[in-house]
Amino acid sequence: MTQSAPFTYQESDHLLSITSESAGIQTLVRLFRDGDLVAEHRGIDSNVTLRTADHTVVVKVGPLGGISQALLLPPDADPKDAQRLGQEFTAPPGTFAARVQAWGNRHPDLYAARHVVIAIGQSVLGIIGFSAILFGLLPSIPWPDVPLPEIPLPHVAVPRIDVPDLPIPEIVLPAIPLPQVAAPAWLEPLFSTLKYMTPIVVAIVIAVREAKHRRQRRKHADPHPPALPDMDRANQIRA
Repeated sequence: MTQSAPFTYQESDHLLSITSESAGIQTLVRLFRDGDLVAEHRGIDSNVTLRTADHTVVVKVGPLGGISQALLLPPDADPKDAQRLGQEFTAPPGTFAARVQAWGNRHPDLYAARHVVIAIGQSVLGIIGFSAILFGLLPSIPWPDVPLPEIPLPHVAVPRIDVPDLPIPEIVLPAIPLPQVAAPAWLEPLFSTLKYMTPIVVAIVIAVREAKHRRQRRKHADPHPPALPDMDRANQIRA
């Protein structure tokens, strides 16, 4: 098993590092602080949350077990808000993730716009996807004609039970006129598209926030990054 090059995040007094390695079909993700192993997770999850007493880190794991992104969350933040609130770890130099990250830092608005593109695509598929599959794709598939055997079922005579006819008193309820409230006609299209527009609006908010964070990171980027800690102590702590 080969340990990946670390993703790093420099705090004021500590250097955090994230590594991963494949362990069969599972991936082992580790969190280091100043070279000391402080948390790890083994599994097949594509989103991994590592927690310590002082840190919460959300890690995106690719299909081959490599790290695609690592985000440090503020205290008491929900891991579901990682893209909106998290601070990004720096990818190892020379890797594909580092090139993507560098391009995103140079073009923060374009890179953050991927959230909007994905949300629009999901909404479009939600509108036409099911109908296209149901009325377009499925009828055109040459399904095999499999004759099913006819199974003779036994005839079971169900006894007839005569239930006595009991007189039930008829209760007349008073008629209460209720007001008829109808929404304006121009609101009906808005309501019908609201469920598709909501994820797009959320994606726009996330994209704007991410672009702002990337511009701030580019502005305050350290031209002399800190030296990476020694990762030979990875086996000091085991879950």
